[in-house]
Amino acid sequence: MLSEEYTISSAVSYNDMFMTFTQQFLHSFQEIVKNDFETGISSNFEIKGRSDKKRINPMIRLATPEDIEDIIFIYKDVYDDTYPYKEMEDREEILKMLSSPNIEWLIFETKDHEIVGCFTFMLDFNKKMGNIRGFNLKKKFLGKLDIMKMAMGSIIAMYKKYYNKIFRWYGECRTAHSKSQFFLSALGFKPVGFYPCKDVFYNKVESDLLILSYDERSLTTMRSKETPKILPEALNGFLYSDKRYNLGSYKIKHIDNLKLNKYKIRFLQRFLRKSISTDRFGYENIKFSFEDSDSYFEFLYTPTVQNFEKTHYKVDCLEELYIFIREFLNYGKELDIRYCEAFISAYEPSHQKLFHDFGLHPHGYIPSWKYNQNTEIFEDCILFNWFEGGISEDIQLLQEGQELVDMLGIRYSFEPKIVPKQISNTKPMSFKEKVSSILNSTKFVKSTIIAGYLIYFLLLFGGFGNANLNGYRITTHTISELGSLGTTQLPFLFDLSSVIGGSTSILFYYYLFKRLKVLVPHNNIIYPHLFRSATIIGIVGSFGIIFVGIFSLDRAFGSCHNISSIFAFGGFTISLLLVGIIIIKFDTEIPRMIGSFGIMPLITLILQFLIPIPLLEWMLLLSILSSIMPIVGWVTLRLA
Repeated sequence: MLSEEYTISSAVSYNDMFMTFTQQFLHSFQEIVKNDFETGISSNFEIKGRSDKKRINPMIRLATPEDIEDIIFIYKDVYDDTYPYKEMEDREEILKMLSSPNIEWLIFETKDHEIVGCFTFMLDFNKKMGNIRGFNLKKKFLGKLDIMKMAMGSIIAMYKKYYNKIFRWYGECRTAHSKSQFFLSALGFKPVGFYPCKDVFYNKVESDLLILSYDERSLTTMRSKETPKILPEALNGFLYSDKRYNLGSYKIKHIDNLKLNKYKIRFLQRFLRKSISTDRFGYENIKFSFEDSDSYFEFLYTPTVQNFEKTHYKVDCLEELYIFIREFLNYGKELDIRYCEAFISAYEPSHQKLFHDFGLHPHGYIPSWKYNQNTEIFEDCILFNWFEGGISEDIQLLQEGQELVDMLGIRYSFEPKIVPKQISNTKPMSFKEKVSSILNSTKFVKSTIIAGYLIYFLLLFGGFGNANLNGYRITTHTISELGSLGTTQLPFLFDLSSVIGGSTSILFYYYLFKRLKVLVPHNNIIYPHLFRSATIIGIVGSFGIIFVGIFSLDRAFGSCHNISSIFAFGGFTISLLLVGIIIIKFDTEIPRMIGSFGIMPLITLILQFLIPIPLLEWMLLLSILSSIMPIVGWVTLRLA
């Protein structure tokens, strides 16, 4: 039940509005939010210094499932059934949102219990950011409601409720609606960016303003101390934001040409992957990535308004970003989009330059837009976007919005440049870069490991078969005798198998160390040392096998052959034991049964040490192969 409306004894002052930070509003208007949304917040208070037009002051409460039909009616009523974001008119989706802890959906209700409007707040606690959207009122109540008080009661209550949880509140404000710009500006939401021709309302293309309201700490103690490094083209946006928020020093970076390696671009292009997931409303979440890489480029495609937004990415080099942006725009051309955007770090001028070279322009400097969860610091970004067509002549801006547009020097149309004019200062890949690129190719590494072990077995057992014709027996001859002319006519088969097998094992351990995903508690200090030791010891054992082939019995050079054999058997035995422990103890992608095989080489090695006979030496080799081959098969054939 709603509580009865009441009149607050302490009126608020109109002169205290239009402040900068959320703390200032909470201090000046704390009387407004004495109640909570459960019992209802009254909008029936006096704003001194503003003429009272005796309009309706509805109560503000949380929406419930019983309000869904009214919410749908409001959206259809306000937008003449043309609203492009259909999830806001879907019963199932609204019900899901009402039960979400990340969404606050408010209802405006008269004392006669008639619902007159709604207001939605989307909360991202990981990013410490809130989004306001959908301040909608039924048409029959337009001009009859005190929207300033309704917005004030809603927004300042949210400031209070999520203090220390949400540090930036943002919205996309229609440029065709100056009244909403005004009351949001009065409550701290100021324009910092421009979205030309981003939206479609009433079947007409419209531009939006990016507006933000800040907790003061996000722009002071919690803002990055790194000096922004920006292109000259982004300077006006910075100066506009600096005038209001006093951002401090900056550096202008003049970049004539980016140094991109065209050979590296061609190489990386082969490993580009694209994944698309589509929900029932037609939204497409699109992700570009490279095989066997942490780099990615994600964005949202909204078919109903033909735009790309919510772009974020991670790259290791400019060449990766070049490929991502090119695919981003190529895909946009394929889908015939009208608009695309990306928020670029204010500390990465080379990234800014690359987006600018592709035809996107800086249309706002956004202080503390990104929250870095690792450092718990807010970082500045620059809004880059591209649009097609002309800005509507019906655009209506407050003075502060017009100043932003004028300062940004908004152009009325752009031609997309899918590829920059040239890749300047290119150079061939260095040997180190080529090796790194090859080792980062999953297909190549997997194929090489499988082929290497197949060749190893063919040579090993081919040499064994040839020696067996000459009287070789595993009960009377050691493994190393397969590489001696005194035993076989083709000793090079064993020698070559040892070199190839050892080399393949080095590559296998490298791939295992890089690709095996292990879920370990963050406070576990044993696992990193265990896995690193297993890898190093395994590589030592692999080199031991290589040297067994190089220093065969006929080329022993003293004790080199025996020492190599000790390193080979000992290295693999200890390494497979450690890998087995990791598989059994921790949550890996490899079945624990395979990990249990790691004990077999140790048992056989102990027996061989106690009873040094050729048969046990062969059993030791077979136990090593029986332990390592299932792991090889799993990581090459099963792991992504």
